[in-house]
Amino acid sequence: MNIQVSEQTMADARGIARDVHSMMVASYKFDGTTCKPLPAITLRDTIAAKLVEPENLLRVQLVYPEDGPDDRWYASCEALLGGGIEHRGKRYKILGASSSLKKGNVWLATDDVREKLHPYFITSQEALAYLGILFSGCHHGIHRLEGVRGMVVDDGVHDTADGMGYVSREFLRRMGLPERQIQVRFVGDQAGAQWLGKGTLLPADLPDGRDFILPKSMVKGAGSPPEGAWTCWFGLRDIAKTRRYRSSFTYAQWFDDPTLESVWPVVEHRLEVIKGALSDRDKALRFLGLLHVDSMDPARSKAEAFLEAGIEPDHPWLQRQLRTMMRRSFVDLALGGGIELTGRMGAWTPDLPEGVICAPDLSAGPVVLSRFPIRDPHSFVPVWNEPDAVPDAPPGTVFVNDQDCQQLDGDYDGDMFTVCTQPAILEAVTSPDWYSDYRRQDVPPKKRRKDPLTSLPYVAVESIGGAIGTYSYAIAGALHSGQPEKIAPLSAALQAEVQSLKWTTRGDRALLDDPALAIPQFIADAKNDSDLFDRKAETVEGDTALVRQYNRVVRAWSDDLPATRPLVQFKHHVPIWKVPAALHHVEEAKAVVLTYNRWIASILQQMKNPSQDDLTGPIGFLEAWDQSKTVDRDAWGAALWHVVHGTRADTTGSAAFHAFTEELLALIADTANLPAPMRQTQAKPASDAEQSHTEDGEGAGQAPSTRTPGDPNVIPLVGGLKVADDDQGFRRFIYKLSDAGTVNLRTAAGNGSGPGFYAGDRFVGCVPKDHLLYGSIPDGLTFPARLQLRGRTVYAMPLDACWLTRQN
Repeated sequence: MNIQVSEQTMADARGIARDVHSMMVASYKFDGTTCKPLPAITLRDTIAAKLVEPENLLRVQLVYPEDGPDDRWYASCEALLGGGIEHRGKRYKILGASSSLKKGNVWLATDDVREKLHPYFITSQEALAYLGILFSGCHHGIHRLEGVRGMVVDDGVHDTADGMGYVSREFLRRMGLPERQIQVRFVGDQAGAQWLGKGTLLPADLPDGRDFILPKSMVKGAGSPPEGAWTCWFGLRDIAKTRRYRSSFTYAQWFDDPTLESVWPVVEHRLEVIKGALSDRDKALRFLGLLHVDSMDPARSKAEAFLEAGIEPDHPWLQRQLRTMMRRSFVDLALGGGIELTGRMGAWTPDLPEGVICAPDLSAGPVVLSRFPIRDPHSFVPVWNEPDAVPDAPPGTVFVNDQDCQQLDGDYDGDMFTVCTQPAILEAVTSPDWYSDYRRQDVPPKKRRKDPLTSLPYVAVESIGGAIGTYSYAIAGALHSGQPEKIAPLSAALQAEVQSLKWTTRGDRALLDDPALAIPQFIADAKNDSDLFDRKAETVEGDTALVRQYNRVVRAWSDDLPATRPLVQFKHHVPIWKVPAALHHVEEAKAVVLTYNRWIASILQQMKNPSQDDLTGPIGFLEAWDQSKTVDRDAWGAALWHVVHGTRADTTGSAAFHAFTEELLALIADTANLPAPMRQTQAKPASDAEQSHTEDGEGAGQAPSTRTPGDPNVIPLVGGLKVADDDQGFRRFIYKLSDAGTVNLRTAAGNGSGPGFYAGDRFVGCVPKDHLLYGSIPDGLTFPARLQLRGRTVYAMPLDACWLTRQN
């Protein structure tokens, strides 16, 4: 294919890429000597992205040297975090950390951001433990609430519990949310109320028009919510539902041969489903239907949709996705066996006796309750499920007695508890011989650590690389090497390590010096070797039930993997002659694909196996380009497919799977004479541009979660950035309007072709020529709308269906 791309078209594509990159956070890794750049990351669905500009943040990964850290390494890291990093003319110093601190990831920020966010914390431990509230992925929506009413009570008052409060059913209705338990994040946003909150909320009818009741255990950091009305950021992290959970070696290794043999038929069934998935479309769909992953997992749902539309599994991109999921499935079966688990969000209620749980969507009867990490035999609790024990119990929640919760080292701030109903597992755990000689060791007394924020560089370096996983591996080593007497001290050390950031406990690391307690190599390979069950798999030596199970799965694996077909052979799935208008878009599509491929190539130069998070930049670039096309979308999709599949290069063609998805699915299905797949599009969380709240807390409108830029109720406006004197200033202006919620827009003759849209005296943009509303909007309109900036386009969402008739 020989398509010439003009310099202007390439410049436009690079402009979109720059816009996407401006919303990302630069990243480095530091090994104690040198700083090396990593792919930038996106602050996707986080409250932090609402409070600070991404360009004022930096993420650094502190990496242990190959021969282990020494005093010099610790000192170098502390000097780096305290003294700061110079990046693009700005200096960044340590801000805090989030849940990935154990992996060495630390957040740095400019002084103005540190001055803005550090008042939320009193101690270094708080900045390391609770900064994650700002950086948590709130994938179900982030909203700025004004005028909501709440109250904070002592734990236990109004039937609250550790990490669990209540939300009014009326509030859930206003937000368009189901009456389920929700996991939330709060960040106060009013003078004198710099507070943070995290935990779960159960739906209830609250007194005095309250929206929330929070126990004190949910409130974190320096401040507290004020009396009366609250103004705060509200992030919805999760909505309770029953999930299928993977088993793992930490669960299966406690059971003997007869027990694992009893659940082996489950493994055999799944192995049978896996066979042929790489070469047969129907078998591939059957395989995806049995995966232990969330049904809305992007890779799984997208692969399933394209298979349903008619693409065969030997397409290079589909083959890579399927092989990744198959490898994960083989690892799950080899280490976790046929143990079937379901997970639910934990909650508390009074009067529920010890040994009884209430999971309303599970039949009455005995179950085994557990919670990861599994640290010893006491991590399996036999209980009786009474589905009617709690009136109006919402589905997706499991109510657990406090004693049972404490035995599993849990609380109610979002912990997921798993249940198993398989008879073999129940029989093993309730047997009198179930580790009858085992006794837990007490964890040493704990006292809160309260180091000042001035000690933050030291405390951060001291806290990274926690040994939680190491103790779990050592427990596996004790079981594997026949040293059960080592389990109790290792279990106590693991729990002490879990608490070590905020409390003065620390696991006894001398226990890890025993070489016999090293993680069994086959487990290490299964966790870390990406070639295992992809290009190789070998049986291992050993005499434990887990080893025998592992070897049975290895023997069932085959390296007879089918070859992929070249991309060019899939070109006919979307014949360009079926959409003649696509010819006008081929040049731009090629420029976009070239930019995307070069971006991917630059990431691959920095890391061998980038994760999905590492690829958010180039994928976001394709999504931004997609969102800029509001009409003629099937032609744009056909042009993209034509360009991607018009090459014989040894690539996967991934660019074709991240833009114009709905249009391509319909075109592929039409060519294959198949019904278009029923796409269950994940409802994207309402942004603050899509949902606002008036001062008394009433929702201005339900989030239009199914709207797209192609919806006639959404008006794309272009040109505002082009005429702005200050690019970043214009962006901040639009972001501010987005956060404000409702904006009064007016139309007036002037900039561009047709009337321009103004917010106050500031020009926002014009309708592009290829939009269906072009030429039909008169001057002199004034109407309320919400605004959102994506790439170089401002999207205006009118709040009234009759907005076109409104006159000034």
